[in-house]
Amino acid sequence: MIVCESALLTILAALLSVSSYTDCKAGVIRNPHLRGAVIPAAALNALYYGFFAAPYWTIFLLNIALLIVISLLFYGYHLWGAGDSKLFIVAGLCLPGRFYTLWDSPFSSSFTVVIIVFSCAFLYVIGESVVLGVRNRNLLSFSTEAWNIRRGLLSYFAMVGTLTLLNFLLSPMFSRFSPALSAAVNFLLVLTLIQIRDKLPPAVVRFASISVWVALFLLTLWNRFSWTVTVHYKSWIVVFLVMFFRMAAEKYNYRAIPTEEIKAGQILSAGTVLNFTASRVRGLPSGRTEDLRSRLTPEEADAVRRWGKSARGKPWVVIVRKMPFAIFIAVGYAAFVTLEVVMQ
Repeated sequence: MIVCESALLTILAALLSVSSYTDCKAGVIRNPHLRGAVIPAAALNALYYGFFAAPYWTIFLLNIALLIVISLLFYGYHLWGAGDSKLFIVAGLCLPGRFYTLWDSPFSSSFTVVIIVFSCAFLYVIGESVVLGVRNRNLLSFSTEAWNIRRGLLSYFAMVGTLTLLNFLLSPMFSRFSPALSAAVNFLLVLTLIQIRDKLPPAVVRFASISVWVALFLLTLWNRFSWTVTVHYKSWIVVFLVMFFRMAAEKYNYRAIPTEEIKAGQILSAGTVLNFTASRVRGLPSGRTEDLRSRLTPEEADAVRRWGKSARGKPWVVIVRKMPFAIFIAVGYAAFVTLEVVMQ
């Protein structure tokens, strides 16, 4: 049993190390590395659960299913790419099932990894924002336009009210959750609310915000709702942290590079893509979403380099900065394994 667990953890360490290196160097997590880990991990899992750890089989499957759902959600929310999603799942396959049993809830293990991963990402964004802000001498410069402030406050109060109402409605279920599990669920709820908000007209957001707060006020009058419950202040904090994370990340979201250095997998800014409309170079990208849907294919990257040498081309292009999530995933799993060893 110990031999199987040691082999699985060795595969996990090798996969996370190699993937972190390639993600930082080339901005990609390579499928051959993932296949090189998942095949021996599957064989070891068959031996491990077939002969030594049969009681852990169910909790292992539950956590893998949850990791798959979380990975697909983050991919659908364009928080990370397909490679990051696959790495997150394959890394979970390399965790011995016994490691999933030392927490108060069968799902706390997976959510703990998620919390550590995004805590690292949050600290990275803040640290990078401070460094770039000092370097560019605009650390404390934020937009003070009345419309931006009004829209930001409206969005904040709408999401806080909705999250508070959801916490109230789901309180019977949340009362059985650990603090880590509760925080992770709230984090996912906020991300979902942001996705919904971005697809709604401002008038609908205003109406929803007013409706939610009216509902909370009426529930308070009927003594169905109390503002003294501790989960309510958490709503304000969680929404603030997620919105601040996005604001800090977007402030320094771009980088100018020589056109000849453009590579497959990079994402061009919408402004750069607009420059292609007057060009006759074939195969130029047209996606302006500035998220993972607009990652350049090898053919598109070649077309952009040819465009740079054309009469209407430019020597510089602006790309969207990519967050190296493989490192955060590696830190998340490493911290989780360390916690497991300490708890044992």
